[in-house]
Amino acid sequence: MIEAEQGIPREILALFGLKESPKAIEGGQGRSLMAGGYVFKHGVDPQEAIWLAEEVARVPQNGFRLPTPLRALDGRWTVEGWSAWSWIAGTHHRKNLSATLGAGRAFHHALAALPRPTWRDKMVDPWTMGDRIAWGEVPLDLDPRILALCEPLMRALRLKPGRPGLCHCDLAGNTLLHEGSAPGLIDLCLYWRPPDFALAVAAVDFLDWYRATPAMVTAEFGGTREAFEHLARAQVYRLATYQGLGLEEEDLMSKLQVHEPGVRWVLKELKS
Repeated sequence: MIEAEQGIPREILALFGLKESPKAIEGGQGRSLMAGGYVFKHGVDPQEAIWLAEEVARVPQNGFRLPTPLRALDGRWTVEGWSAWSWIAGTHHRKNLSATLGAGRAFHHALAALPRPTWRDKMVDPWTMGDRIAWGEVPLDLDPRILALCEPLMRALRLKPGRPGLCHCDLAGNTLLHEGSAPGLIDLCLYWRPPDFALAVAAVDFLDWYRATPAMVTAEFGGTREAFEHLARAQVYRLATYQGLGLEEEDLMSKLQVHEPGVRWVLKELKS
């Protein structure tokens, strides 16, 4: 993987018709740079990049905004692992759970007619494995400290999962608010799951990291049994992902401590 600090080769920029010098930007798992008003990312699966550009970018944008993909001069969507999307205005507003969930709901509605993408099945990364663990598709083969939080949540699940569809499972950190415009959605992290699961992931992120209260989460996401089962899977998804990230001991323990209050709350509600 090429990290952002290494820059984009000038010949790659030229193939996209750009001459500006790139600069590193926040986000994108350390792989994003901006040049000429476009955000470049390296290492995206070519099938995923093509599908996002030709399918997702064309959906009607009502209640949300998406960046526009940039073709290379020869018509390709990716060049030597690089893809580019327009920069969109907005700031991360990690106190507005309502706007984030609203944008997610609108986006998922727009995606509803799209079929399951074939590239999703071959993905192997910590986030994909965390997702599969959360949905019981692979065993809970986890560090005992992660397992201690995940196993009770998985045992508490009772309901049959809802209908799956395309959904953005990293909304909390990738929703941009801009006055006078609909929320912008970037770094699309699409899974084939019940869309409410993706909203639950955002709610868990707000609860655990952005100081949302349980009352805020239930008010905006819901307080039904189904809602809390999605919140349980969302906690497992985030926790199980740490297994594959190679975190240092201190970092892992710090993150687990952040999740513990939210895990306890969800378990309490599922048992009540």
